[in-house]
Amino acid sequence: MARCGKYHRELVLGFAGRCSVPMWQGGVPADFCDDPAFGRPEERQRRYEGYVPGLACYGHGGPSPPIKTVSITLSLDGDQYCALYGENIQEGQAGFGDTPKQAIQDLIKIMP
Repeated sequence: MARCGKYHRELVLGFAGRCSVPMWQGGVPADFCDDPAFGRPEERQRRYEGYVPGLACYGHGGPSPPIKTVSITLSLDGDQYCALYGENIQEGQAGFGDTPKQAIQDLIKIMP
């Protein structure tokens, strides 16, 4: 079985990570749930009683996703990163930066 990665323990850019709940096959742990996770399990409203080593998706007791989730594509455009929301740069919205984080922050500034 793989080990919990950084994205199973921490929110990426403070937004989302991956569910760390182990999935079982043949009585042994095989992999992780890996659904989008928005935080650690909520103790007050425990919906899942199994082992959760880090972040958890909503189905495994984690917080519900934000009201609006968006799909952003990251790519290199010349010497800068491009964070694209939409099909292409002409029809969508794009942010640019020297790092992926700066590109996403630039995109967030111009999004409605």
